Amino acid sequence: MALQNYNGIQMPRAEQFYRLNWATNSGTEKRSEDFTIFMGDLASSDIDELLQETFRAVYQSVKGAKVITDNITGRSKGYGFVTFGDGNE
Repeated sequence: MALQNYNGIQMPRAEQFYRLNWATNSGTEKRSEDFTIFMGDLASSDIDELLQETFRAVYQSVKGAKVITDNITGRSKGYGFVTFGDGNE
């Protein structure tokens, strides 16, 4: 549902639009019952808490969100992940 409802809509406090896909696990086996979506083209102002709050307001099974940052500068790399406990959401 989140992929359908959020893909292509404008991000809060930004002039960019969400770009969502299923995240893939680089390992050979799935380790948990979590469901993760990949978010690309994130605004530089997006932080973990903002993404988590945005999705959790609609989807109760959201377990967390993570914006990937550069280890040296601490700036967003422009992509991240949102993890759900319910695959239907």
